[in-house]
Amino acid sequence: MPLENFRTQVSEWLAEHCPESARGKGEIVTIGSKRPMKDPGLLQWRHSLGAKGWTVPTWPKEYGGGGLDNDEAGILYEELARISARLPMHGMGVSMIGPTLLEYGTEEQKEKYLRPLATGQKIGGFCLSEPESGSDATQQKTSAIDKGDYYVLNGVKNWITNGGRADVYLVIAQTDGKKVIKELM
Repeated sequence: MPLENFRTQVSEWLAEHCPESARGKGEIVTIGSKRPMKDPGLLQWRHSLGAKGWTVPTWPKEYGGGGLDNDEAGILYEELARISARLPMHGMGVSMIGPTLLEYGTEEQKEKYLRPLATGQKIGGFCLSEPESGSDATQQKTSAIDKGDYYVLNGVKNWITNGGRADVYLVIAQTDGKKVIKELM
């Protein structure tokens, strides 16, 4: 589809689905049930974009994304900015955990976590900082020891983004050199 046709479709969809309460300054559109919003219109806005896959427009459709290429995603963001729509998704789930799972996760992990992260049903947490190395991933001492069906984590993380609210965590740890993504609940 030519990009101008796509722009027209995006503009028309936004005119129909983006409530006035989600435009301009105001309450932040939050993620997950642990961060309730006062305005029900904002929750509806997040659900509408999530159902369309436009909370993570370049993720594959099968994992809750929009399946858009970079040019189409650029048009979406331009049209959102044109009407001053508040973006409904940001944070560790869509910026770090989702892309990591897309690249290295098992099919089971992708199916279990990506759609809930893409629609804001689950909140992601990022476990990186340690007492002696801060956020320098090359100096991390936390280890993940392979026990066959699971890993044992040993170490200390002194700052976990969304630590008190997250449903899914990405933990940076030293392993035996394998690329590892294990679920920690």
